[in-house]
Amino acid sequence: MTRPKRINLPGCVYHIICRGNRNDVVFGDDKDKEKFLEYLTQYIEPFEMRVHAYCLMDTHLHLMIESRKSNLSEFMRRLLTAYTVWFNRRHRTHGHVFAGRFKSLVVERGEYLVSVSRYIHRNPLEAGLVDNAEDYPWSSMRIYEGKASSKLIYTKEILYWFGNRRQKYIKFVNEGLDSELQSLILSQRFMGSEDFAKRMNIRLKRENQPGAMTKAERRAWQEEKIWKEGCEKAEERMKEICSRLKCTKDRFMKERRKNKIFHQEMIHFIVDMRKGTDWTFRHIGRYLELSGRHVQNLYHEVIK
Repeated sequence: MTRPKRINLPGCVYHIICRGNRNDVVFGDDKDKEKFLEYLTQYIEPFEMRVHAYCLMDTHLHLMIESRKSNLSEFMRRLLTAYTVWFNRRHRTHGHVFAGRFKSLVVERGEYLVSVSRYIHRNPLEAGLVDNAEDYPWSSMRIYEGKASSKLIYTKEILYWFGNRRQKYIKFVNEGLDSELQSLILSQRFMGSEDFAKRMNIRLKRENQPGAMTKAERRAWQEEKIWKEGCEKAEERMKEICSRLKCTKDRFMKERRKNKIFHQEMIHFIVDMRKGTDWTFRHIGRYLELSGRHVQNLYHEVIK
């Protein structure tokens, strides 16, 4: 099974998950966590990133990052490489610290962004490390609580949904996580509504982002686009024909060969569609329920 292509669009919020190679530790102690946050702080400004939340666990980490440019992959490469080099030197090890590619999900703003932040902040609580999420020192929860300050974390967008009341957000996090939402976070490419996923897919196709679609997917999308746009023109043209002939479309399709007037209108329709749209003879034949070769022959009866 092929891996899904990385989504790398500007202005998106991503939930990032990085796990240790073979589930080994990526943070051996507090000094490792401090160094990772130091690198994270170092790289967010030149890459124009905004961090909404983070949580560092011994064997993995979670980030919720907003990327203003199409540079998420390069940002993560630089961040993880810098930390890996430092980690290996400090612990006198070598090789990969993180397992393969990082996982990234595009998060819809509003309800879903808030819910994903809760999922991130509840990681140490779910692992039984603390009784309350705000007690864990290696997440952004203490910053949301107001007991720690940091230029690294942007809290305004999430706290806005709680009337900027910190204690209300803390209560929301500690209340628990919807199991259905948890499964979505772990399994989907997008974290949001079905409408959001549709809009994101349309955006990926429209922007023709490298890596967003395979060549086969891009060809299929282009073919569907040509077909739909042509169908709109064909339906308009067919309504004009049927209005002029005072017949239904079904009658026209049935009698177009034996009725000379209908047959002549069909040829004019073929010429109009071939010259006025991106449709090929094959597309026109598909619409008229004829072979592409037959449509081509009819066309050349008029255009020689």
